Amino acid sequence: MSLYREIGLTAKNAAEIMADIVEMIDKKMNDVEIVKALSNKYKGLELCFAALTVGRLIGMSFTLQEPERAKAILSDFSRFISILKEFGRERLVKVIEEEILEETFKEVEKLKDAY
Repeated sequence: MSLYREIGLTAKNAAEIMADIVEMIDKKMNDVEIVKALSNKYKGLELCFAALTVGRLIGMSFTLQEPERAKAILSDFSRFISILKEFGRERLVKVIEEEILEETFKEVEKLKDAY
């Protein structure tokens, strides 16, 4: 059974969502703009379906355009799975949080260097 039907959407709902996504990509909207536009238009399972669809489309496109970076992302994901299995969810959350904060710190440092 198709995903959209399994979560209670109609073919029309799924088509509308996918058309919105195609328009957003065609307009070259950035991630923030896409998130805001989807969250303003959709709620609940429709929003989840839209987010999953965007992720899949962008992921496939990214893999084709930048295969080396895609491999690095998959490597990180594999590492996260290993941490989850070996140390549990709490440790995984801590590791991801630390990595997010490190990235933020690096961005702040770049901005400082620019001034």
